[in-house]
Amino acid sequence: EKSSNVIAQIMYRAYRSEPQKFLDRLAQFGLTEKLGIDIEGEKKPFVPQPGTTGWSAMSIPWMSIGYELKQSPLQTLAFYNAVANNGEMVKPRFIKELRRENRIIKSFQKEIVNPQIASSETIRKLKKVLENVVKKGTANTIYSSNFSMAGKTGTAKKYVGRHVNEKGDTISGGYSNQRYVASFAGFFPV
Repeated sequence: EKSSNVIAQIMYRAYRSEPQKFLDRLAQFGLTEKLGIDIEGEKKPFVPQPGTTGWSAMSIPWMSIGYELKQSPLQTLAFYNAVANNGEMVKPRFIKELRRENRIIKSFQKEIVNPQIASSETIRKLKKVLENVVKKGTANTIYSSNFSMAGKTGTAKKYVGRHVNEKGDTISGGYSNQRYVASFAGFFPV
């Protein structure tokens, strides 16, 4: 409800000696492949691998809270949608049908990417955790008693490229300890 940092600690303890098990689970969720949407330029998500440049002992805990991984907002949305859909991950669909006057010219059917990303029990528990983020956690300012909502807030250090500071010193690029990017992903009704 308040922070993802505890998840990083749990994932580190659970997977530090078996990182491939963690990576296999990401693949089972459907987080390692393209969605296959009909928009030019969809990239395959980037998931670091043991033995490659950039992999470290901290990769598992960092990845568990969203760092080091790269995926598009649409890929993130598809994952949240799967949670909202009781575990069924579907390819995002922008158009349900094309019509000319009252006649349907073409229909676009739901395409299932992963029929069940996790057990029903795990999905139920995750929905409750995400609902509590909105009810009493870091997203409580958007809570409404009129309908149920679930989601997760995020805070990431902002990358600041190489620049010259106010003193005229050249500063190499890196993650700022003073600038952050805030985010929220969620769904309603729960």
